[in-house]
Amino acid sequence: MADEPKTKPRDAPASARQKTCFVVSEFGKTPEQSARTKQVLRHLIQKVLEPMGYSVVRADGIDDEGLITHQIIEHLLDDDLVIADLTNHNANVFYEVAVRHAARKPIVHVMTHGEQIPFDVANMRTVHYALNDPDLLEEAQHELRRKVETIEEGGFKAAHNPITAARDVSLLKESDKPELQEAGAILEALADIRSDLQSFNRPGSSSKARGISSMLPRAQSISRYAAGADPALLEVFMVWAMPRATERQLQVVSMLAEGPQPADRIAAKLDTSPATLWKETRLLRERGIVSASEGDTSWTLTLRLRTALETGNADIINALAKELRGK
Repeated sequence: MADEPKTKPRDAPASARQKTCFVVSEFGKTPEQSARTKQVLRHLIQKVLEPMGYSVVRADGIDDEGLITHQIIEHLLDDDLVIADLTNHNANVFYEVAVRHAARKPIVHVMTHGEQIPFDVANMRTVHYALNDPDLLEEAQHELRRKVETIEEGGFKAAHNPITAARDVSLLKESDKPELQEAGAILEALADIRSDLQSFNRPGSSSKARGISSMLPRAQSISRYAAGADPALLEVFMVWAMPRATERQLQVVSMLAEGPQPADRIAAKLDTSPATLWKETRLLRERGIVSASEGDTSWTLTLRLRTALETGNADIINALAKELRGK
């Protein structure tokens, strides 16, 4: 009798076979860089994923015969999970991330603590780690585990990403229903604003103030269709007032646009601790964007900021952003 296969086919449910995880990362051009990437693999990714029942492999660990590029693509398309290390903004890494995004399958981004997340994926939550800080590394392990558990609980469905969002906009615009066409037009206009913001944030870009002022009418027209706060105006303001804002800081501001929030609820939604949240939002408080005190049960955007945004006046908003930027 033939031996039973050790694993079942990949099209079987993940719960019925060993789960697979492919790691996307740079390999390093120097021995020191190479050693760092292996430490991330061993002390963060494998340490978390292997006890959860995953077979973890990186491109340099593929043993099968055949063209390595084809095998990488197969892993990106077929594996249950992909972990992508965006550290140093490696071009090959972002190509592979785009392939996974297009496949509409779950992916988790990780990055060295303190590095700036690229604009196009800034709205996707990223696990920040530090190999030289045991506390931050342990926190990253916990956060990565929580994200993977959430993916599993959701049936391995992928979160929205820039590629799926663009596809969804196209489908809405092509709909026969007027209300869906209008929704597609609104989402497309918001995407245009984000694209403009990205260009203004590049080194050497000309007159950010004039460019942002020119976007305000579009943001205001879009906001008429949105319930609650005006996310487009707030995004314009944040890019001008804090061009180097971290992902966590932008997420806090976005949450507070919906109204006052308890600190512990904000921390829970962002998969972090209140103490870490307090440290990471210091600049938001110092620049008069967020009103809060340590342990406060009600964080909110400052009254001055809310009033400026509610006016919709480009001069008022730009003046306040310029003032806060100079602090």
